[in-house]
Amino acid sequence: MSENPQAPFELYSERLGALPIIDVFLGRIGLRGLLERYLACGDERVALGAATVIGVLVRNLCLAREPLYGLAEWAERFEPGLLGLAPGEAALLNDDRVGRALDQLFDADRGSLLVELMLGVISEFQIDTSQLHNDSTSISLHGDYTAADGRAHAGKPGSPGIIVGEVTRTRVRVGVSG
Repeated sequence: MSENPQAPFELYSERLGALPIIDVFLGRIGLRGLLERYLACGDERVALGAATVIGVLVRNLCLAREPLYGLAEWAERFEPGLLGLAPGEAALLNDDRVGRALDQLFDADRGSLLVELMLGVISEFQIDTSQLHNDSTSISLHGDYTAADGRAHAGKPGSPGIIVGEVTRTRVRVGVSG
């Protein structure tokens, strides 16, 4: 049997970008396992679990910072496995699904998730914590915050900042090891 050099070829390409490198770091810190534990699905009707959606969102924030409504289009340009997705799941990343995943993250025990994540990072990367520098600053967010009254939601405290009309101020802290 001979090969026909005139047979048409099909070119198929996928973008990798820095995803393989990012995935190595996300794997080392165990982000997927943490998200799956703290954002357990439980509902079999859910086509794409919150842990998977947040994992894609983290990768997007590392690489592109696309708006939520453009997340599916951004994800479709990449090899799905690098985003923690199965083939065809990128199309499921609409802004409603991402919003529900963010709501689930808000309702989760974020304090414990963050502490467990940071302890894992410190251990995995052998970060010297004998000297820490804690830097805090305030940021202002502009938008329609008329419904935000500072009351608790799902057992969590409301805004940690000050809400004035359409501006909210909150404090951000950064810890640096040195």
